[in-house]
Amino acid sequence: MKTQIVYLDNYDWLIKVFYLIEDPFIEGILGELDSIDCEPDAFYRAAEMLENDEFNTGFTYTDEEKHVTFLVIGKTTSADEFFNTFIHEIGHAAAHIAEYMEIKPYSEELQYL
Repeated sequence: MKTQIVYLDNYDWLIKVFYLIEDPFIEGILGELDSIDCEPDAFYRAAEMLENDEFNTGFTYTDEEKHVTFLVIGKTTSADEFFNTFIHEIGHAAAHIAEYMEIKPYSEELQYL
């Protein structure tokens, strides 16, 4: 597993990305979600995805109060599938932040986010 941390200074927002390349650290990821009081439905959905070791899947969770978003990019079957999953989850993250920050959905600001 690889982890990447991105801080969006303009929005005071932390994004943490978990890439499940090999042997996911399931307990660590679930512990991180638990530490931000992840809603039960989302937590169990993430746990199921991780425990089933599914391919070409991802998961995004945002805690608006703490200004943190977690992305989990599951194992993929190809570079194309990785790209599709990554872009899909980034889209969710951008939508979560934009909604909280009241950024217009068709604006340039959203694209730069």
